[in-house]
Amino acid sequence: MLATKHDKLPLIGPPLHATLGMSVETVQVDTDRLATFTGDVCRPGGARQTAVAKARLGMRATRARLGIASEGTFAPRSALPFVIAATEIVVHATTTAASSSPRPSPNSPPSQ
Repeated sequence: MLATKHDKLPLIGPPLHATLGMSVETVQVDTDRLATFTGDVCRPGGARQTAVAKARLGMRATRARLGIASEGTFAPRSALPFVIAATEIVVHATTTAASSSPRPSPNSPPSQ
């Protein structure tokens, strides 16, 4: 289940289908309450932490056992400080049959 407010399915769905054979569904959730592009709402943590929180919002909204979300950053590149780099990370969170609370995948990198 892809949690999104800004119609990310056309960007995220096709690569997941092409590489993993996944069919992705979306749920509209207010991901802007976690962070906004304009900075009106600042992230509570790093990009990965925010993306996982977004995935969990979608999981709670649909009671899904797998959640997907993304978070973008725009910052100067260290080697070229006058060039702005855009990075979009995509994460997934899962639940186990014995637990009803979402948790990050054990294969996910550590929190920022």
